[in-house]
Amino acid sequence: MISVESAIDLIVQNAGTQPIEDISLAEAMGQTLAEPVSADIDSPPFDKSLMDGYAIRVADLANGRGSLIKAGEVYAGQPAGPSLLPGQAIQIMTGAAIPLGADAVVMIERTQSAGDQIMLDDPELMLGQNIMKKSLEFARDETLLWPGHTIGPAEAGLLASVGKIRIQIFRPVTISILSTGNEIVPPSQYPQPGQIRNSNASTLDASIRRVHAKPIPLGIAGDDEKELADKIEQGLSADVLVLSGGVSAGKKDLVPKTLLSLGVEQIFHGVAFKPGKPLWFGKRGESLVFGLPGNPVSVLACFEVFIKTALRARCQHPHLKPIPWRLPLAIPFDYSTRRPTYHPARIEPSQAGLFVRPVSWKGSPDLRALTEANALLMVPAGDGPYPAGTLFDTLPIHHA
Repeated sequence: MISVESAIDLIVQNAGTQPIEDISLAEAMGQTLAEPVSADIDSPPFDKSLMDGYAIRVADLANGRGSLIKAGEVYAGQPAGPSLLPGQAIQIMTGAAIPLGADAVVMIERTQSAGDQIMLDDPELMLGQNIMKKSLEFARDETLLWPGHTIGPAEAGLLASVGKIRIQIFRPVTISILSTGNEIVPPSQYPQPGQIRNSNASTLDASIRRVHAKPIPLGIAGDDEKELADKIEQGLSADVLVLSGGVSAGKKDLVPKTLLSLGVEQIFHGVAFKPGKPLWFGKRGESLVFGLPGNPVSVLACFEVFIKTALRARCQHPHLKPIPWRLPLAIPFDYSTRRPTYHPARIEPSQAGLFVRPVSWKGSPDLRALTEANALLMVPAGDGPYPAGTLFDTLPIHHA
């Protein structure tokens, strides 16, 4: 049995890299960039006004007050127009180019007009006021995004602003899902004595979709070596195969030996981790294989800690390993454990900052507890109780 840290290191070392594909910007939301993106223009491409108002020369106004002659108008989308001469003001709209000679914009609310005479009253007037200078956001040829960056709404807009309408991404990871065990039946079936519905496949499917990977459901394999081998062989065509159940030490726990018989290399089996001690990890060629315990909370905890690490590594994410937050307990917590435990918990805001509150949890089968949780409280091996305010590493969950 190895430590969580060692397991994560081995996953990163063996994860491999996703192939690259070219897609349109319209398809890019949630995907992972596989190329650096540089600007083809300055942004803004000219000095521009941040307000509707008047472009003026600060030197023409004493303490921000005075009267100037209106010398024209400039609208967004037009060239800047004639240069501003001493004693003049040019009416300007938000986003319009600043005329040559102007060094500030006075907002329209601080002006009055009488014909071509403009009275201005802005006692806080300063050089550069309400002007966004050329290339302040970014300069031409500057690198804006790097491989491993996940594309969200802001990134999509940034890519559009530099004309990047086709991009290279890491191909979305395909993940086969296989549940094992004679006791497992589909959710549509009412379980008979000794049977349970297959919740793990739905948990994994939702977790995979949340991180913009592609789930491939393989259904259920019973405790039969040939049936299991056929399903595993089918699942190995994906980038990642995730099995739930059959990885412990019971007579019907057939997954490890079946994987080995199909040429899957075992990298580790067993982690000092609760819930999820029997975790199995290996690979065949470029395909990764995770054998998860059958208990529902183990499945989700292993996905958050270990499988997400593999997905980040395959797409060259800048932060490969889970990054916990250091948070104080909201309440006293009486808990003892013989191995590091990732306990369902909830991160809560307060006027004093963020706190973490353990949720009521009855063990690995208690999936309901996770519906109240948004984090895993990382409890070290040892004995409680822990007073309120004790600092714990806390891993937010349900995030990419």
